Amino acid sequence: MALLGAFPHSPLPDCKATMRPFRTLSLAAKSGAVVAAGALTAGTAAALFAAGSGPASMTPAPAITSAPSTPTRATSAAFTFTDTAPGAVFSCAFDASTFASCQSPTTYAALGDGTHTFRVRAQASNRSMSTATARTWTVDTVPPPPPTFTTAPNDPTTATSAQFALSDSDGGATFQCALDGGASNKCSSRPVYTGLSVGDHCLRAQAVDPAGNLSRAVSSCWTIVIRGGFDITGDVVALAPGVNRPLNLTIKNPFNFPIRVTDVSIGIQSSTNRPTCSPSANLLVDHGLLVPVNVPANSTRTLQQLGVDPASWPLVAMLDLATPQDSCKGAVFPVRYTATASKP
Repeated sequence: MALLGAFPHSPLPDCKATMRPFRTLSLAAKSGAVVAAGALTAGTAAALFAAGSGPASMTPAPAITSAPSTPTRATSAAFTFTDTAPGAVFSCAFDASTFASCQSPTTYAALGDGTHTFRVRAQASNRSMSTATARTWTVDTVPPPPPTFTTAPNDPTTATSAQFALSDSDGGATFQCALDGGASNKCSSRPVYTGLSVGDHCLRAQAVDPAGNLSRAVSSCWTIVIRGGFDITGDVVALAPGVNRPLNLTIKNPFNFPIRVTDVSIGIQSSTNRPTCSPSANLLVDHGLLVPVNVPANSTRTLQQLGVDPASWPLVAMLDLATPQDSCKGAVFPVRYTATASKP
């Protein structure tokens, strides 16, 4: 007896898969027509994407149209920016801050020294956020060290031109100069001035770093004097063999400033009335003026009037020779003096 519900076994027929074209339905954004019956072609996809049915397009990155120079000593910063997408709105970030809504122009104040970064991005309606546009700059409010005069005129001098050389430990520094209280102007590291008048002069110089900070001013002063300068005279009297005499020099200062006289030396010339009396054989300059002296402006002073100890006066001696020196009786010898004068 056959069991109820039992079915006779029979082999399964062969199975074959049949691939059918995939059909889609899409809405055309502009016409509202239904696209059906067939595969989506590349041309149709491009048209649909352009019509706005695809992913939102990105807003163009904004352009920063004005920003601080770098480096700068300004402690505030203003930025202007724009975007080619109509109706774009902006968000800004300063240094490590997060982006926040902003408008052009945007200003920041009370900035500290150092490097800063400003970023701005844009977003237009129905578009995704743009990438950020950034601008980095440096605030530097520290002045450079004052310059150094490595070359300057002699003081005093008879030259009516002056050459200087300036240097500064800030390698990027330039210089500003002002002559005799005039306006300060940009100058080279080797300024030259010509056609200067007789009298006192001063050049004032400052260093300027790349951020525009000015150093403390330094000055170089000098005096242009007329040729001829100061004068020294002095006579030795009553010389005799074996006798020495100090010279009480007279110094004339024609300038309107004091002078300091140093390095006084003495040269004795041949006798004007006893040519057979040789100064080199009979006379000896023991020493010149041993100390510097200061002579007041527009004055004539002797060493005695200046309070110089006679032991420091120049000393001239007549030698006591073994041979007769009668030819030197009453001889007169011109004396030539050389010295150096400077401002004390």
